[in-house]
This record gives sequence, structure tokens and C-alpha cells, in this order.
Amino acid sequence: QDLDGIGGRVCSAAFSPDDACLLTVLDHGQVKLWCAETGQCLHILSGHARRLILASFAANGALVLTSSWDATAKLWSARTGACLRNFGGHRRAVSAAAFQGSGCAVSAAHEASAVE
Repeated sequence: QDLDGIGGRVCSAAFSPDDACLLTVLDHGQVKLWCAETGQCLHILSGHARRLILASFAANGALVLTSSWDATAKLWSARTGACLRNFGGHRRAVSAAAFQGSGCAVSAAHEASAVE
């Protein structure tokens, strides 16, 4: 399926656990959530102050986690596109962020290899 109006170079992408949705992280820092069947953009996740590094779905597909050069990770609703929580206070870019287990806990790491 073509993604209509992608608007940039895709740096990373991830499918939802049920393969119904696709996340794209674009080179200019936007994350877009797409319907995999129709190619329609469902939500644009915006709110990071700097470029994004990664985006991923929780195991249940209901949540999205993003990490950024702005030293934050953010938790989003996949259904509404709303930012639910900001994980700030990191000293460096959050180079990796992941859900643990059922998606109730989040880990974030920065370039100095510290996990918080």
C-alpha cells in the first residue's frame, strides 16, 4: 500500500502487533501513524522539541512510545494520537526506549549507556 503524503524520508518504521497500523519516523522529526490497509494517515504525533530517533508499539497495540534527541521519551495513545506522558529529565538524547512485558513499564536509555 502506498502512503499518501508521507512528507519526508522514512528513518524507521514499525507495524502494530495486529499489523493493522504502521508507524513511520520521518527525517524531519514527525511520527505518523498509518492505516496499513488503506494507507491513510490516522495521526501525526508531534510534541518533541528535536528530531525523533525511534517509535514502537506496546504489545497490545494501544500505546506508542517515541524517543528523541530532545532528551525525552513520550507515551502516546494509538487510538487518539494524544500524548499521555512525557518521560523527561534525561541528560542526553534518549537513543532507545522500549515497553517491558505487557506495556505497563517503560525503559529508556541514552548514549552513555545508562538505563532509566
